[in-house]
Amino acid sequence: MLLSLNWLKDYIKVDENPTKIAAMLSETGTHAESVIEFKGRVKGVKTAKILSVKKHENADKLSVCDVDFGDRKDVIVTAAKNMNEGDIVGVATPGSILADGTKIEPHDFRGIISNGMFVSYEEIGFTKDFISKEDQQGILILPSDTKLGIDLTEAINLDGIVEFEITPNRPDCLSVFGLALESAATFDSDFKEMELFNGDLPKSEIDASVETEKVGAYELAVVKNVEIKESPVWIRTRLMESGVRPINNIIDITNYVMLETGIPMHAFDLDKLNDKNIKVREAKKDESIVLLDGKEVKTEEGDILITSKDEPVALAGIMGLDNSKVTSETKNIVLEGANFDHIQIRKTGKRLDINSEARTRFQKKLDPTMARTAILRALYLLKTLGFEEFEFSEVVKGKKEEKVIKTRPQRINSLIGKEIDVDFAIKKLNRLKVNSRFENGLIVSEIPGFRPDLNIEADIIEEIGRLYCYKNVESVPIKTELTVGYESELKSFTNKIRKQLKYSSYFETLTYSFIGPKLLSKIDYKDEDSFIKILNPLGEEFSVMRPTMNAHFLEVAEKNFKRSNGTLKIFEVGHVFRKGESGEYDQLTNLNILHMGFGDFYDLRNTVVQILDSCGISDYKFVRSSSEFYHPGRSAEVFIGEESIGNFGQVHPNVAANFDLKEVYVAELSVDKLLKYIKKSFIYVPKSKFQEVRKEISFVVEDKVLYGDIKETILNLNSPILRSVYYYDVYKDELLRNKKSITVGLVIGAEDRTLKDSEIKSLMEEAIEAVKKEFGAELR
Repeated sequence: MLLSLNWLKDYIKVDENPTKIAAMLSETGTHAESVIEFKGRVKGVKTAKILSVKKHENADKLSVCDVDFGDRKDVIVTAAKNMNEGDIVGVATPGSILADGTKIEPHDFRGIISNGMFVSYEEIGFTKDFISKEDQQGILILPSDTKLGIDLTEAINLDGIVEFEITPNRPDCLSVFGLALESAATFDSDFKEMELFNGDLPKSEIDASVETEKVGAYELAVVKNVEIKESPVWIRTRLMESGVRPINNIIDITNYVMLETGIPMHAFDLDKLNDKNIKVREAKKDESIVLLDGKEVKTEEGDILITSKDEPVALAGIMGLDNSKVTSETKNIVLEGANFDHIQIRKTGKRLDINSEARTRFQKKLDPTMARTAILRALYLLKTLGFEEFEFSEVVKGKKEEKVIKTRPQRINSLIGKEIDVDFAIKKLNRLKVNSRFENGLIVSEIPGFRPDLNIEADIIEEIGRLYCYKNVESVPIKTELTVGYESELKSFTNKIRKQLKYSSYFETLTYSFIGPKLLSKIDYKDEDSFIKILNPLGEEFSVMRPTMNAHFLEVAEKNFKRSNGTLKIFEVGHVFRKGESGEYDQLTNLNILHMGFGDFYDLRNTVVQILDSCGISDYKFVRSSSEFYHPGRSAEVFIGEESIGNFGQVHPNVAANFDLKEVYVAELSVDKLLKYIKKSFIYVPKSKFQEVRKEISFVVEDKVLYGDIKETILNLNSPILRSVYYYDVYKDELLRNKKSITVGLVIGAEDRTLKDSEIKSLMEEAIEAVKKEFGAELR
């Protein structure tokens, strides 16, 4: 939010320079990001009256002007075309310095010396994007009653601009009004109330109605016999200081009031409304509308439309439509002051990707009663511009929310750590228009509608603390018992997993804990009954707490693949959320692993095995996964004993295709379940001094036979010399048809002797015979 300090001084008296104002407001909680001081950047530019304008005898594009500074006269040569005799302008005289640092010197233009130059808004520091089209065409023309010979910064009240970072919980500070209240409390200055129209307002002839509950206030004012023209310099200057480009007097007034009150306004051309009718209703699906910026969009059910005889004329809270806009031909206007459902405005704006000034404010919770304030402020300003024919229509009156908070003085001292005087606290709160009094030993505060962030006692204490200024609170030792910190078992385990995967060249990623039904449908996730839905989501894509991380992982893979990164190894240890059978909410900790472009099913299997082995878990087994998320022949479910702890494998081709992916591998394991089986102590077994033997056997088996089944069959021999069984590889080609070759390895050894060849041979024969008998296997 850009704040003109000259505008601020309409409301409070403050003598500090812009830098000091920014610093002090930052200390009391309104963070200033940058400061522009015009008086320091623009020096020596004076006001002067043009006495005559003549063509340059030796240059067709130049004019020679005699100017009067009040105490002296001079000659200026210019290429500008928009000045006339009698105009008062800004002149940069020799020695003057412009905003970009240019120093002005006398210059000879084909035989005529120009002692300076006329200046435009751009030359005194305004960004071209914020300068009106008219002002971009030439030099700055000042009001006819401007004093001669004074500083231009004084003539147009250029003081300074402070840019503030406004947090989402403070929509009131997206206005001069809100920042002025903050300044009044910070500088302990009296606040001058906003000047509003207080004359008679006859009822307007507009037939207006509201047919939705999503409108908190809707009020209209008709202004007749308007003349569309350029706004006065003081309005244009304040708009440009605030980062808004002037357009014409009517649109400028609506923008001016929005910046001043924080309430967006809209102006319709009355004569373009069908039978002078306005109706506010919810949109139907796929209504096509053309916005003021020329963009054609389609509505969704729930969007709020302003219509005339059911024809849309504005997308409420977002932008007006082209068919009712104010033009240079407009003679009668309708001003709209309203309050719309902030959640709906946020949804609509986000879906359509429209970031207007109106949406920025309406998508936050605004005070419905301020709609009337905005209307009356606009009429007051229009009256100062010479308009007098006003009418008014109250369709939905904004209701004041009654909210009272009681604060204990001792609680203030406890939370802040400083004894703060009750009178000081009440005075500061009243400066913020949080009307407060001391009653029955408590501070009783009536919360204004424009402060939705104040809800509990701690919020009031925070206001008192920041206005006291936290730098005034001395640091003291904490009075508490010290306890030794420790890392929880879950934290220790997940950190161990993170290290292990990072050492295996996986990158850790963090995905949102929120997800949308649309993304879940892409992985064919069907258990909607387990969804935990968000009451006020940021958007449809954040409306559910994620029940699985698989969808987000495939989305990450898709984004990488589309950016020509076809190789990816990522993991995440995070929470998933599901609703139990009895309706309770479960927060579960899962480990997800994904690799794409690196190896195959067996490489992912090895990663899973390494995790299990590092936990000291040996009694695990892999069985064919029944999950439809995975490829039926290249996936496995992990069991420890009889408990399933997760699945891994190649993502089903149909699911992968939904993300424009081909071959991608994912594992999803339950950390909570793994934690139960971790070996917390290990018995040291010295390495045998007798040599071990490793032997591989290749079996040709049916496609459906898994390595885990073969391993279990061999281990069931319970041979004392069989140390372990390991996976070696798998092979498949057209000659094997519906079969495959699996090679397993046996580690054979004894603790007390070197084995004889006959013992090794005997075990190998037993293993081969067992596998043949169990699976009908053949040796390859």
